[in-house]
Amino acid sequence: ADAVMAKIPAPLHEAATDPYLARSLVLALLFDSDPAQRQIQTMELSGQRSALAREAIDMSSFIISIDRMLRLPLLDLAMPALRTLTPTQIAELKKLAELMASVDRKLSLFELALLKILEQIWHQSTNSGQPPAVYRALTAVAEPVRILFSALAQASDSPAWPDAYARGMDRLGLTRGEPTSANIRANTVDVARAIDTLRLSTPQIKKRIIDAAAHLVVEDNTVTLSEAELLRATSAALDVPLPPIYDR
Repeated sequence: ADAVMAKIPAPLHEAATDPYLARSLVLALLFDSDPAQRQIQTMELSGQRSALAREAIDMSSFIISIDRMLRLPLLDLAMPALRTLTPTQIAELKKLAELMASVDRKLSLFELALLKILEQIWHQSTNSGQPPAVYRALTAVAEPVRILFSALAQASDSPAWPDAYARGMDRLGLTRGEPTSANIRANTVDVARAIDTLRLSTPQIKKRIIDAAAHLVVEDNTVTLSEAELLRATSAALDVPLPPIYDR
């Protein structure tokens, strides 16, 4: 983690820790690597008549040149600053982030993670918290768990991903079933819906799901970028911190 942080340019590190600049930095993290898509995003932001949108456009030149691996660490670095924002400030940032992510009509794993993190911070700032629990048994959410764990296992890029999926299901004591084989990087819709369903579980079930998901990811001692992004999205959506095993 320290080695990754050392790669973050000093101006971006400073911006991430400043409550005012962190907003534009986080929004700029959503600029697409494709110049054509980036131009559309810039046009959409320009039409918002928002100071935050203009600042994000100015920040984009610094962001698009950094390694993609640094986006999630930068987002994590900005978390303390984002938590100091007012509900109105978070709502504006969340609205513009959703606009940015919707331009190409696809939702990447990083976009999913960022939007779920902003949603978590907004809920915390408004004291709205998690929705009332609907599902009080793990068996009641076996299907969304199957979809989530299939996606996490595939994100490892390992040919042995079905074994990782099986370990995750076994840790929860759920019937394995057949893992889904959809390309998670090409379509995050199903996994996003699964995560939203899991939000309706009890706090105890959510903790067990995050624990099993983290073990599934770290079992091979290698965490890919896609695994990290999807795990962070799930942790934020369920409002459950990642267990110590993830940081070992």
